[in-house]
Amino acid sequence: MFENYTRYNFRDFYLVIPRETPDALFLERCCLGPQPGDNSVTPVVSSANTRIYRFEYQQAGYFHKTFLPRNWFEPVKEFFLGSRAERALRGDLLLQANGFAAAGIVVVGRKGPCNFIVSRAVPHPLKLRQYFQETSLLLKAPATLAQRQKIIRQLGRLIGKMHARGISHGDLRWGNILIDASDTAKFRFVFLDNERTVQYRHLPQRKRLKNLVQLNMILEPTISRTDRLRFFHAYLRENPLLTANRREWITRVLKKTNKRLTRRLRKRPWRT
Repeated sequence: MFENYTRYNFRDFYLVIPRETPDALFLERCCLGPQPGDNSVTPVVSSANTRIYRFEYQQAGYFHKTFLPRNWFEPVKEFFLGSRAERALRGDLLLQANGFAAAGIVVVGRKGPCNFIVSRAVPHPLKLRQYFQETSLLLKAPATLAQRQKIIRQLGRLIGKMHARGISHGDLRWGNILIDASDTAKFRFVFLDNERTVQYRHLPQRKRLKNLVQLNMILEPTISRTDRLRFFHAYLRENPLLTANRREWITRVLKKTNKRLTRRLRKRPWRT
C-alpha cells in the first residue's frame, strides 16, 4: 500500500514520505516544529492524546498532528500494527484507493515514543456539524433547505458506498467529516482521523451499526427526524439487501443512539 512512498531518515527522525520527496526546508518545518516568532502557526483544539497545529509553507496550508502515548499497551499495538501515524496513512490510502477523499498525508514521522503526520489543509473547509448548525437557522430560505437536503442525500449515498465496499471508518463523528465547498454544484466530503479505518471482505454488522450511530449522534433541531430518514433512505440505495429489514435497523440505530446520548448527557449535562 505504501508503494508511492519511501522511507527516509532526517535529523534522527524516521520518516515515510511520497517518492517525490519534499524539500529539506519543508521536512525541517515538519520535524522541528514551530519556532519562536513564527506567525504562520495556529494551534488547533485536540484531544489529550494528540497535539495539532496548522502552519503555512509556500502559500499552502498544512496540519501537523502529533500522537502521544495513550497507555502502556500502545507499544504492543505499534509492534503488531505500526504506529498511529502509520495507521493513519494506511487508512487514508485505503479510502483513496476506493474513491473516497482524505486530506492527503505528505509526511509520517517518528522519533522516540511520539509519532506524527503532516497532511494538506482542505480548501474551503467546513465541518459537517458546523454546516448544519449554521444552516438550521436559515431553513426558511428555499435555497438553503434544498441544499441541505442534497447534502444529506449525498452523504447517505457516500456512507452507503463505503459500507457496501466493506469499509468501516474508525471514528465517524461529525467533526471527522469535512465539506469542501469549493464546488457548490457537488460538495466533496473529506474524511479525517482514519487510523482505525479498515476494509473487510464482509462488513461486520456491529461495525455498520457503530458508524450509523456515530453519524446519528447529534441532537435536534440541528437535524430533524425527516433529515435522518432522508439520509437512511439514500444509504439503503447503496445497500439494498438491508431494505427488507429497514425498520429493524432504524430501531437498532435509534435505541443505541439514545443510550449513548443519555450516557453522554449524564457525564456532561452542560453540553448538547
